[in-house]
Formats: sequence, structure tokens, C-alpha cells
Amino acid sequence: MSFDFVPIWTIILGAAVFLLGAILWTALEYLRIPSPQLGVRVRGRLGGLVFIGLVYVQMMLGALVAGLHAGLLYNTWPLMNGRIIPEDAFVLQPWWRNFFENPGMAQFDHRIGAYIVFLVAMTIAFTVRAQKRSVQIVNAAGLVGLIATIQVVLGIVTLITQAPLLLSALHQFTAAMLFCAAVWYAFESHYADKA
Repeated sequence: MSFDFVPIWTIILGAAVFLLGAILWTALEYLRIPSPQLGVRVRGRLGGLVFIGLVYVQMMLGALVAGLHAGLLYNTWPLMNGRIIPEDAFVLQPWWRNFFENPGMAQFDHRIGAYIVFLVAMTIAFTVRAQKRSVQIVNAAGLVGLIATIQVVLGIVTLITQAPLLLSALHQFTAAMLFCAAVWYAFESHYADKA
């Protein structure tokens, strides 16, 4: 596969993930069982949608890593072969092409995105639990935190072992599960806000 097709595959994955989220949201609306616990207004609706967006962008960055075979480079963690930023960070011209076509930068962006998603997921999980919200929101937030933790560990192990096919596929599957958990959390926040 040439680098010219990588953004196209990323766009195709993006459309598929968007459809997955829309289907899941619709299914959750049909499966919703009214609960007496949902009478409290929740201030997490926008935060849930923002988290979906973060996970979505992170998945697109992961698609670039997979398409550029960037998982075969810089197989050390937490640094990239002893550096914070890859040595060939901005070799392509114009400079913005590096974010889409430079394997080292694609991996760097995916790493930074992972840290951000993980921190936000942990914040959601612990904040929701501390605020004693409805059981549905607490469960969804807890699942977000659990899957995010598993995903980070899988990502590190996949990177260090030079991206074997089974681990890479498991890492991608877990990304889809994290996206679904994010949709569930946003749905529960939205539903409780409307109740």
C-alpha cells in the first residue's frame, strides 16, 4: 500500500466508526428502560460528547499508524528510541504533511492522543463515581475507565513487541469497544439530563 492511500483508508474507517456510534445510540434509545433514579439533572452531557470526539480522533490517528506501518518503528516506551519527539519529525515539506505521511510523527501523535484519552477517561470514571450519580452513568463511566486502561496496556505491549498481528488486531478491537463505551456514557449522560 502506498502512502497516497493512507488518508483514504482513514476516511473509510472514520465513516464506519461514525455509523457504529449512530447505530449504538439508536439501539440504546430502543433498549432504554425507564428508571426512577433518572430524575436528577446531570452536567455531563457535553463532556460525554467531547469524549466521544477524543476517542474518535484517537482511532483515526491509530488508522494512520497502521496504514503507515508506524508500529514497526520506535519500539520503545515511554520514549521514542531515547527521544521525546522522533528524530525525523519534520522531514517532509510542506510541514503539515508530516502529520499524515511521516510514520514517526503518526506514532508520536497517537501516543500523545493515548495519554489524553486515558487521562480524560480516568477523570470521567473517578468524577462520576465521586458524585454518586445514577447507576447507569456510574457503570458506563466505570466501563470507560476499565477499557481505557486495558487499551493503554495493550498499546504499549503491541508497540514493544513490534506490532504482531494478533496483538494489533486486539488493540484495534479494544479501540472499538472503548468507542462504544464512550457512546454509552454520553448516552446515559444525555438521557439523565433530559429526564
